[in-house]
Amino acid sequence: MLATLAAGAVLVLHPDAGRAAGDLARVLQGDHLFDVELASCSYGGAAIEDLDGDGAPEVLLGTYFNDERVLALSADGTAIFALPSGGGPVDNSVTVADLDRDGSPEVMWGNSATTEFHVADSSGNDLWSTVVGEVLDAPEAVADVDGDGALDIVLASCGSDASRPGLRAFVGTTGELLWEAEVGGCYQSAPLLFDQDGDGLVDVVVSTWFDEKVRAFSGRDGRLRWETPIAGWTYHAGSFGDLSGDGVPDVAVGDYSATLWAIDGANGDVLWRKELPGVHYVFGPTAMGDLDGDGRLEIVVAAERLLVYEATGALRYAVDLPGFCTRGPVLVDLDGDGLPDVLTAVDGPSLLGFRGVDGEKVVEHAFDTPTGEVADMNFHPAVADLDGDGLNDVVTVYGRGRSDEQSANWGRAVAVQLGGSGPGWPTYSHDHHHSGNYHYPVGSAVNDLPRSDFSSFVPLARR
Repeated sequence: MLATLAAGAVLVLHPDAGRAAGDLARVLQGDHLFDVELASCSYGGAAIEDLDGDGAPEVLLGTYFNDERVLALSADGTAIFALPSGGGPVDNSVTVADLDRDGSPEVMWGNSATTEFHVADSSGNDLWSTVVGEVLDAPEAVADVDGDGALDIVLASCGSDASRPGLRAFVGTTGELLWEAEVGGCYQSAPLLFDQDGDGLVDVVVSTWFDEKVRAFSGRDGRLRWETPIAGWTYHAGSFGDLSGDGVPDVAVGDYSATLWAIDGANGDVLWRKELPGVHYVFGPTAMGDLDGDGRLEIVVAAERLLVYEATGALRYAVDLPGFCTRGPVLVDLDGDGLPDVLTAVDGPSLLGFRGVDGEKVVEHAFDTPTGEVADMNFHPAVADLDGDGLNDVVTVYGRGRSDEQSANWGRAVAVQLGGSGPGWPTYSHDHHHSGNYHYPVGSAVNDLPRSDFSSFVPLARR
């Protein structure tokens, strides 16, 4: 059954980028929980987390040129704070995690222009910051990488060669540098964190822009573990889960040659590669989940088409999309059957949901634009229960965001009632390790638990 949701009324405001938090314009539109007018769109993704401990979630996101802020919004769109970026876009998404485990989460974000990375408290006050010196377009990852019991931050950036690392690990609470990558590169992708060698510590996988490689580094010290050539650049990362059945997660990544790669997480061997029919290039991350309940993962990739592959590389199905899906698919239960379905945000703009088992369209939501023109939805949707009704809601952003003619930029952040239940998808690529895997633990809890508590996670099978 196809559920078509009305777009509702239109409110078009282009407020000044320096306005106070309380000046954000809001309007409710039927099934929309909020619509917040911005002076630009947002590139990357949002984080949904309870900032103040009142049991209600907040939404955090960063904005592009002409708006240039980090916004914290309540579940009805009321602005809690709006932090100026310091001049430049917040392109690497916003991450929220309780770095010091005091029960109050911290907020992480980077300025792509100034290359300054920030860690703030739950009220938006800076705790520490550092100038990286390289473009920050990749969402940060959080985990205890060195085994000392404290949470660390793994930050990818666009370095250039061995003298420009492109990948660093910092102590989460202080910003102390733990290590820099042994091999430099332009890493636009979110770091993927999982244990590759069985030592009980997470390691790091990143893919390269300009260099056509996927690289793995030791989480303990940044030493290069393996390097795999692929056929094209990658902007965003892949996803991980056990595709081969050896107990070690493997990586699936799409590249600019429109090829999907399955790579052994332990040693970097190519398990298989598939040219994607009807696709020109892949920009966004992939996702993984057991879509049909058979105990094996499927891999989901989206561009101008949505394609689902078996763990073996066999094509399950393909669906044409009405616009380009820039920031990749999200897996959530849309119909309440307990299995993950596929949600895509596409240019137009619209949200489209497909039943995971067979690709039947079950949700379609078209959004209004100020003059009726096609707009970008260059955003990775975040999904959680915002209104407390037990059903999932989705947050996304659409609009115009250009580095030239910045004054013409505009945007709208929206939260829409979605339906279905289950764990949601509350941050970029699902969790702080960027697994992109529906069955991986979600939210800040994934980083607040000791390593032994991952014993319930079976990366191959649905539990």
